[in-house]
Amino acid sequence: MNPLDEYITRHTPEQAATIEYLRRTILESHPGIEEAMKYGIPFFMLNGWLCYINPKKKELDIGFPRAQHFADPTGALQQKGRKMIKTLTFRYDEDIDIDALRSVLAAAIRTNLAWDETSRTKPKKKH
Repeated sequence: MNPLDEYITRHTPEQAATIEYLRRTILESHPGIEEAMKYGIPFFMLNGWLCYINPKKKELDIGFPRAQHFADPTGALQQKGRKMIKTLTFRYDEDIDIDALRSVLAAAIRTNLAWDETSRTKPKKKH
């Protein structure tokens, strides 16, 4: 069992099902996305950090480390007092707005693909 699968099994069945569903949705959004455990939570990379899943007791956040570099197509991203990272928050007891997630993922993917990781330059404009 890989570390991410093992991590998912340590959660309640409801949490594990939500995490696994979001994991599949993220991985299916682009063939180049890779996953790994970092800082104790699942991270997804595509030319650098694309997003992460941070489960909590009653909700989970999907964080986008480069969200300040793309326009939020949904208006659903929350800054929560942070300078860089913005998140989508989903409660376990509510339906996931999959369209919002896919829209934000598409914007994040475009940003990451335009990112020049070797020189650390930002994309020229918000997508």
